Amino acid sequence: MFKAKLIDDPRYYSTTRKLILLGLVGGILSGIWFISIETPLGWMVLLPAFGFAAWRIWINRKAADMVRNRKIEISPEMITVKSSQGKIMESISMDSVSQITLKDTYRLPDETVQDLVQSLKGKSIENFVILHAHNRDLRFDFALDSHFMIGQLKKVVSEWQKAGKEITWIA
Repeated sequence: MFKAKLIDDPRYYSTTRKLILLGLVGGILSGIWFISIETPLGWMVLLPAFGFAAWRIWINRKAADMVRNRKIEISPEMITVKSSQGKIMESISMDSVSQITLKDTYRLPDETVQDLVQSLKGKSIENFVILHAHNRDLRFDFALDSHFMIGQLKKVVSEWQKAGKEITWIA
């Protein structure tokens, strides 16, 4: 069974982009401070570095709030959305799903330098599943936290393929 935190707000991706940018600027300022600690320049850089660190902490909390409220559990037979307390908010039987749209690859966010560069350009890694059921499209964006869960999702998708579900792959 696949389990992940649902992304509640589409601004999550732009917020994580800000985190990367703030981390980069804060790291550069901290590096300048360590290099020039014995000069007046070093002490003038310290205050902005702390400011960027505090701002990064605030934005990190904001991003965490965007994935804290709901969880998704996907099995070959059912997709369940639960609250953070474990209460079932929505259940979708896979029998009622006419088509499933999946990404061709699921990846952890910002795992490589190339991923970080793409995120800075505004092209964040998005992990989602789109279900076509009851004449409507349901998109579930989720935050992956381990390669194990990616493997679990692959197992569920394999079961869907064996069951003959119509799956569309997108890049």
